[in-house]
Parts: sequence; C-alpha cells; structure tokens
Amino acid sequence: MEKTVCRVVMKSEISEDELNKISDILNSESDKYDEVERDRLFHYSLIYATNNKLWICFMEAIMDIYREWIDEVLSNADSDTKKLLKEVHNSIFSSIKERDMAKCEASIDKHYDIIERELFMR
Repeated sequence: MEKTVCRVVMKSEISEDELNKISDILNSESDKYDEVERDRLFHYSLIYATNNKLWICFMEAIMDIYREWIDEVLSNADSDTKKLLKEVHNSIFSSIKERDMAKCEASIDKHYDIIERELFMR
C-alpha cells in the first residue's frame, strides 16, 4: 500500500513546500522530534501528499494499527537500526523527488524488512 502511495505522489504535482516540509522532518537534528515522532510525521506526510481523501482515510486507519509495531521497534532499536531506518527514509524521499519507482519500491521493502527483523528478534 505504501508503494501505491508513493506512486500516486510521484504522479502528482507535489509542491516544493511539501517536499521541503518532508525534508525538514527527515533532516531535523534537534530534539524537536524523537525517532518515533519523526517516523510518524514522515509517513503521514507521504500519505497527505497524495491529496487523495480515500487513500488518506484508508492509510490512516491502517497506520493506526501498524504504528504500534513501528513505535515499539523504534523505542527499542539500537543506534545502528535507527541509522538504517533514517537512511531508508532518505532513500524513499529521494526516489520520490527523482520519480524513480524501482528505487522507491526497493527502499520500502528494505524499510519493512528492518521493521520485521526487529519485531521478530524480540
């Protein structure tokens, strides 16, 4: 589903302001956001960038459930895992800007592989 969200965003006319907002979320080095909040804001920013009310409603419902797992992973992750997730988020973002769907799909797969690995290692 997240791949479809990215595809919709790539095909839309995402504004420079929206791209800057997402970039600010990803690159915030301050204590403004913790890892959990940064992750949440990043994924929701992608959903909202679709400007599609159906997708927003659908993804919000799913993300509310999935967030529990991701929040648990991020709250307990070591610094290497957090670094990997940040790199993957940056890769997803750059693939959207470049409109490179293959790179985006690979990055999303890697993201969820990391989350699954962390969940099942506990």
